[in-house]
Amino acid sequence: MVSALTQPLFYMKKLRLLFFTSAIFLIGVFGGMTGSNFSPWLVGKFPALSNLRIFGGMQDRVTIVKEREEVIIDKADAIQRSIKKVTESVVVVERRNQGIIQSDASALVVTSDGWIVAPIIVTQGSGSPNKNEFFILRRGETISAKLIKTDSSLNLALFSVEGRNFTTPEFASWADASLGDTVFLLGALTAETFENSLEVSYISRLTASSMDFAHNLGSSSPAGASLFTTEGKLLSLSFKNSRGMISFIPASKISEFISSAHSTSF
Repeated sequence: MVSALTQPLFYMKKLRLLFFTSAIFLIGVFGGMTGSNFSPWLVGKFPALSNLRIFGGMQDRVTIVKEREEVIIDKADAIQRSIKKVTESVVVVERRNQGIIQSDASALVVTSDGWIVAPIIVTQGSGSPNKNEFFILRRGETISAKLIKTDSSLNLALFSVEGRNFTTPEFASWADASLGDTVFLLGALTAETFENSLEVSYISRLTASSMDFAHNLGSSSPAGASLFTTEGKLLSLSFKNSRGMISFIPASKISEFISSAHSTSF
């Protein structure tokens, strides 16, 4: 029993206990609401706190998300910059026989004075070979071209046009490529208008003599589409092999083909 003399003191103790308990509860709620925002800032200011268990996990989550976003944005920007750099080099080769279009393919300008490589299939097909005419199509213009050289073992054909100063891409070495590198395949085709096609992938298998890519790269692009690194350097030229599968001619083989044509032309 609480006597009349001690009753006020008893209730004061109860009020103090209630106030203290409420204060602890409010501090806990406020801390939970602000901790997720304040803790990463605090760890950023004082890195040593990351060693504490209460801060370590939160710091990792924030850093991983931020780095992933930055990597994705950087890759997209790099591809866009590279496309702008090489798009003028990607053209269409068209074969006409007696004035009728018989075949076409994407092609690549490889020298500033107008040498252009394309898959050899564009030179083949119906019609008499001595009545073939070739044209290079760029955005807004059609240029008469001359067939200089073909190589069936490499599946390459070389054309030339005169009176032009072209932009050309750098060649990359397969030795500089790494597993997981992002690449893009840029081609040109003509429907009602000149258009570009684009596929983005990454290197999924790499050996000294072959390179494979994810997502069935090349299935949505025209024959002769050019494969570039994210820096805009040429890795390969695509073509369809005898089984209808997409294959890639390394830049080193293209370079050898061009050199052999130079040695026989001059």
